[in-house]
Amino acid sequence: QALITVTIDYGNDHSVEFSYVKACVFGSLDFLTVKHLHTAGQNRAKPSEFGLETLKVDTTAVATQISVELQHPASSVDLLHPELTSGNNKTLEVSLRGALRGDTLQAETPLELSVLYDCHQAGEVPVELKLRLPPFDDVVLRWTKMCEEPSELEARWRRAEEQDLAAIAAVASSEEHTEKKNENAETEGKKEKEKSDPLALKHGKPYKGFQMGFMSYQMADLVHNGEVKYNYRMTMDDLASESVPRRTRLLPVYQNVQEMFLWITRGSARVAITDLQLTLDRPDVLAARFITPRSFTSTYMDAGGGVIGDSTKKLMVRMVCKAEGVVKILVTVAMEHGYTFEFGFAKECDQPKIHRRVSVRRRVAVGFVWFCIPVFVVAVIVAVIRTLRDAHVQQSRPFQVIPKSQAPRTGFRRYFT
Repeated sequence: QALITVTIDYGNDHSVEFSYVKACVFGSLDFLTVKHLHTAGQNRAKPSEFGLETLKVDTTAVATQISVELQHPASSVDLLHPELTSGNNKTLEVSLRGALRGDTLQAETPLELSVLYDCHQAGEVPVELKLRLPPFDDVVLRWTKMCEEPSELEARWRRAEEQDLAAIAAVASSEEHTEKKNENAETEGKKEKEKSDPLALKHGKPYKGFQMGFMSYQMADLVHNGEVKYNYRMTMDDLASESVPRRTRLLPVYQNVQEMFLWITRGSARVAITDLQLTLDRPDVLAARFITPRSFTSTYMDAGGGVIGDSTKKLMVRMVCKAEGVVKILVTVAMEHGYTFEFGFAKECDQPKIHRRVSVRRRVAVGFVWFCIPVFVVAVIVAVIRTLRDAHVQQSRPFQVIPKSQAPRTGFRRYFT
């Protein structure tokens, strides 16, 4: 333990001094809570208690969500860049979203991480995630990811799409015969076209009916027919670079909320989003997260995703600036059946204003001064107007009768008589 004394000098021989005791400990951090999606919400604090070595993630999982939270009485701790490794990169490639260069964990403010899977062939691959929290011991999570052949994944997706399209066709059967015939022809043509391309899943064509845009008609759609527009294309390499690409759309300083709309075109299969993640290149400058308003919550999606069908969904990102600079934001959207796409934009921040508390006496004095200034200005304007008016009257009537109050003195009058 160490005694720390802080002295704040206000000038004019005024200062404030306070002290506190800092306790330094090493080893395991007992106030850390880690939640793993596949542990059914179980909270574990020590590396030896995670029990994830025998956990197997099935083939349908596209991403795994991990939440790291610091509990009271701990206030903050530095989290270095997490290390994610795959036991066999030829079979499985893993990538981390949510933390690019590490961050500072604050009490009661969880850090959300996502592990993305990219399977190349069938097999079982061990995955390890190491959270470094110096000077405490590293927190290590281990589990196994089961992969299947890409062809089997594509066939499973096609079976799901055929079921959705069959349901759409059944609903459309209640409409007029002509409209039904056209829709069925369009559906059959779409099936044949997709079957002719064995790499449809890899090129992102399965979700070509997916749309994403903004409320303003002056802004182009973000995603059109399953393809990200040029101004919003961003990857982890762009996020790691120091410069901002010229094509990237830049949000101004005054814009702190970005709202997006998600929908699908008529006749397209539903879209199920399993995970949404935000990754920032400068978390010390900007903090961003997905938010859900208190009203109309059913139309909004949170970080857990949702299903997009007949109704339109909304996605809202809240941004809070901590310092001055430009921050790149990468949004990762993970969908079912192994499909993931990313887009991004940049946010310009200025230095937050420092609000100081002022005494009541000073507030009254400042308010009185601000009240007197406009009164003084009005008085000056009225005096100038009267002066100009009197001068104008004297010039236009040179032989006017002088009022008695303005007559010369008596001695002055006798001098001329």
